[in-house]
Amino acid sequence: MRDGALFRPREMEHKWAIFHRQQRILFVRSWTRKLHAVAELTPCEGGVEITRIRGVLTDTEERPLFTTMALDFLLRSHALGMVYPAPLPEGLEETPLEAAMWCFQMFGNRALCATHEIIPLNMPEKPLEVLA
Repeated sequence: MRDGALFRPREMEHKWAIFHRQQRILFVRSWTRKLHAVAELTPCEGGVEITRIRGVLTDTEERPLFTTMALDFLLRSHALGMVYPAPLPEGLEETPLEAAMWCFQMFGNRALCATHEIIPLNMPEKPLEVLA
């Protein structure tokens, strides 16, 4: 995969920009332009695999599993354009209004649904592509 943008924010409700650069995927908060996380890639049969994640996406205290789920959500919802559940922090499932507000604050209008359940990771059918 060549270097370039995987997702460019086009409106205020897009909270993230995602880029591929030198075998890494960079997750940047779109309006502050702050780099939050870096996913390091390793080539494997038929594609690439994320082998290490540095940083956090939503909270300095988030657990590594939550970071992985949030990163997976951003790749699927933003870069691949899929409708996919956003991960919810523990306890937010009990207060739907707070959950909705948190999702919008963290993920913008790409968070169309959310869950506190752990979603098993699998390869998406569609490959990631750098935007023209």
